[in-house]
Amino acid sequence: MEYALELLLFTLCISIPQTIANVWFSFVFWGIQADRFWRRLLLFSILYSGYLYFGYHGLPMPWHMIGSMAACFLFLYLVFREFSPKIVTIIVATGFILTFLYETAIASVIVQFMPFEQIRTGPLYWKIIFSWPAYASIALLSWWLDKNKSIPQSGSAA
Repeated sequence: MEYALELLLFTLCISIPQTIANVWFSFVFWGIQADRFWRRLLLFSILYSGYLYFGYHGLPMPWHMIGSMAACFLFLYLVFREFSPKIVTIIVATGFILTFLYETAIASVIVQFMPFEQIRTGPLYWKIIFSWPAYASIALLSWWLDKNKSIPQSGSAA
Protein backbone atom coordinates (compact mmCIF):
# COMPACT_ATOMS: atom_id res chain seq x y z
CA MET A 1 0.00 0.00 0.00
CA GLU A 2 2.80 2.40 0.87
CA TYR A 3 4.51 1.68 -2.47
CA ALA A 4 1.27 2.39 -4.37
CA LEU A 5 0.83 5.69 -2.51
CA GLU A 6 4.42 6.64 -3.29
CA LEU A 7 3.87 5.88 -6.99
CA LEU A 8 0.65 7.90 -7.01
CA LEU A 9 2.37 10.88 -5.40
CA PHE A 10 5.25 10.55 -7.86
CA THR A 11 2.75 10.56 -10.72
CA LEU A 12 0.96 13.66 -9.40
CA CYS A 13 4.08 15.59 -8.36
CA ILE A 14 6.60 14.56 -11.02
CA SER A 15 5.12 12.80 -14.07
CA ILE A 16 2.13 15.04 -14.78
CA PRO A 17 4.01 18.36 -14.36
CA GLN A 18 6.92 17.04 -16.43
CA THR A 19 4.60 15.87 -19.20
CA ILE A 20 2.72 19.18 -19.30
CA ALA A 21 5.97 21.20 -19.45
CA ASN A 22 7.47 18.97 -22.17
CA VAL A 23 4.45 18.89 -24.44
CA TRP A 24 3.75 22.59 -23.95
CA PHE A 25 7.33 23.39 -24.98
CA SER A 26 7.11 21.00 -27.95
CA PHE A 27 3.90 22.68 -29.11
CA VAL A 28 5.34 26.17 -28.82
CA PHE A 29 8.65 25.16 -30.40
CA TRP A 30 6.87 23.82 -33.47
CA GLY A 31 4.44 26.72 -33.74
CA ILE A 32 1.34 24.98 -32.39
CA GLN A 33 -0.87 27.30 -30.34
CA ALA A 34 -0.97 25.52 -27.01
CA ASP A 35 -3.62 27.84 -25.58
CA ARG A 36 -6.21 26.06 -27.76
CA PHE A 37 -5.38 22.72 -26.19
CA TRP A 38 -5.05 23.14 -22.41
CA ARG A 39 -7.83 20.75 -21.43
CA ARG A 40 -6.61 18.07 -23.80
CA LEU A 41 -3.00 18.69 -22.76
CA LEU A 42 -4.04 18.00 -19.16
CA LEU A 43 -6.03 14.92 -20.25
CA PHE A 44 -3.04 13.62 -22.23
CA SER A 45 -0.71 14.22 -19.27
CA ILE A 46 -3.01 12.30 -16.93
CA LEU A 47 -3.46 9.40 -19.37
CA TYR A 48 0.24 9.14 -20.17
CA SER A 49 1.31 9.49 -16.54
CA GLY A 50 -1.34 6.94 -15.58
CA TYR A 51 0.16 4.52 -18.07
CA LEU A 52 3.58 5.13 -16.54
CA TYR A 53 2.06 4.60 -13.08
CA PHE A 54 0.46 1.27 -13.95
CA GLY A 55 2.64 -0.13 -16.72
CA TYR A 56 6.10 1.28 -16.28
CA HIS A 57 7.34 -0.31 -13.07
CA GLY A 58 8.58 -3.85 -13.20
CA LEU A 59 9.66 -3.66 -16.84
CA PRO A 60 13.31 -4.14 -17.78
CA MET A 61 15.08 -0.85 -18.58
CA PRO A 62 15.15 -1.12 -22.41
CA TRP A 63 11.40 -1.68 -22.41
CA HIS A 64 10.82 1.47 -20.35
CA MET A 65 11.92 3.69 -23.24
CA ILE A 66 10.16 1.68 -25.94
CA GLY A 67 6.92 1.43 -23.96
CA SER A 68 7.09 5.05 -22.90
CA MET A 69 7.60 6.32 -26.45
CA ALA A 70 4.88 4.06 -27.85
CA ALA A 71 2.41 5.13 -25.14
CA CYS A 72 3.31 8.79 -25.61
CA PHE A 73 2.69 8.50 -29.36
CA LEU A 74 -0.56 6.57 -28.91
CA PHE A 75 -2.06 8.88 -26.28
CA LEU A 76 -1.00 12.04 -28.15
CA TYR A 77 -2.52 10.67 -31.35
CA LEU A 78 -5.76 9.69 -29.62
CA VAL A 79 -6.16 12.95 -27.69
CA PHE A 80 -5.05 15.26 -30.52
CA ARG A 81 -6.77 13.61 -33.48
CA GLU A 82 -6.26 16.64 -35.71
CA PHE A 83 -2.48 16.07 -35.67
CA SER A 84 -1.01 13.81 -38.31
CA PRO A 85 1.19 10.89 -37.26
CA LYS A 86 4.16 12.93 -38.52
CA ILE A 87 3.34 15.86 -36.19
CA VAL A 88 2.78 13.51 -33.26
CA THR A 89 6.14 11.84 -33.95
CA ILE A 90 7.84 15.25 -34.03
CA ILE A 91 6.21 16.27 -30.73
CA VAL A 92 7.19 12.97 -29.07
CA ALA A 93 10.78 13.22 -30.34
CA THR A 94 11.08 16.84 -29.19
CA GLY A 95 9.74 15.96 -25.75
CA PHE A 96 12.08 13.01 -25.32
CA ILE A 97 15.12 15.00 -26.49
CA LEU A 98 14.19 17.80 -24.10
CA THR A 99 13.77 15.31 -21.25
CA PHE A 100 17.15 13.74 -21.98
CA LEU A 101 18.86 17.13 -21.99
CA TYR A 102 17.45 18.47 -18.75
CA GLU A 103 17.57 15.17 -16.86
CA THR A 104 21.25 14.91 -17.78
CA ALA A 105 21.74 18.46 -16.49
CA ILE A 106 19.81 17.67 -13.30
CA ALA A 107 21.86 14.52 -12.69
CA SER A 108 25.06 16.52 -13.20
CA VAL A 109 23.96 18.97 -10.53
CA ILE A 110 22.70 16.29 -8.13
CA VAL A 111 25.99 14.40 -8.01
CA GLN A 112 27.65 17.59 -6.77
CA PHE A 113 25.57 17.41 -3.59
CA MET A 114 24.92 13.73 -2.94
CA PRO A 115 25.16 10.32 -4.57
CA PHE A 116 22.63 10.01 -7.38
CA GLU A 117 21.41 6.70 -5.96
CA GLN A 118 20.28 8.58 -2.85
CA ILE A 119 17.98 10.74 -4.98
CA ARG A 120 16.72 7.81 -7.03
CA THR A 121 15.80 5.73 -3.99
CA GLY A 122 15.26 8.57 -1.51
CA PRO A 123 12.11 10.42 -0.52
CA LEU A 124 9.90 12.15 -3.05
CA TYR A 125 10.75 15.63 -1.79
CA TRP A 126 14.35 15.21 -3.06
CA LYS A 127 13.02 14.46 -6.53
CA ILE A 128 10.77 17.51 -6.34
CA ILE A 129 13.59 19.77 -5.11
CA PHE A 130 15.84 18.79 -8.01
CA SER A 131 13.20 18.33 -10.75
CA TRP A 132 10.74 21.17 -10.33
CA PRO A 133 13.21 23.96 -11.14
CA ALA A 134 13.74 22.31 -14.53
CA TYR A 135 9.99 21.90 -15.12
CA ALA A 136 9.37 25.49 -14.05
CA SER A 137 12.15 26.72 -16.34
CA ILE A 138 10.72 24.81 -19.31
CA ALA A 139 7.22 26.09 -18.54
CA LEU A 140 8.46 29.67 -18.16
CA LEU A 141 10.41 29.44 -21.41
CA SER A 142 7.34 27.99 -23.16
CA TRP A 143 5.15 30.78 -21.80
CA TRP A 144 7.69 33.45 -22.84
CA LEU A 145 8.16 32.00 -26.34
CA ASP A 146 4.40 31.71 -26.82
CA LYS A 147 3.70 35.19 -25.43
CA ASN A 148 6.34 36.84 -27.60
CA LYS A 149 5.75 34.57 -30.59
CA SER A 150 9.51 33.98 -30.49
CA ILE A 151 9.54 30.42 -31.64
CA PRO A 152 12.86 29.13 -32.95
CA GLN A 153 11.10 27.21 -35.71
CA SER A 154 10.06 29.40 -38.67
CA GLY A 155 6.90 27.64 -39.89
CA SER A 156 3.97 26.03 -38.21
CA ALA A 157 3.84 22.28 -37.75
CA ALA A 158 0.09 22.17 -37.21
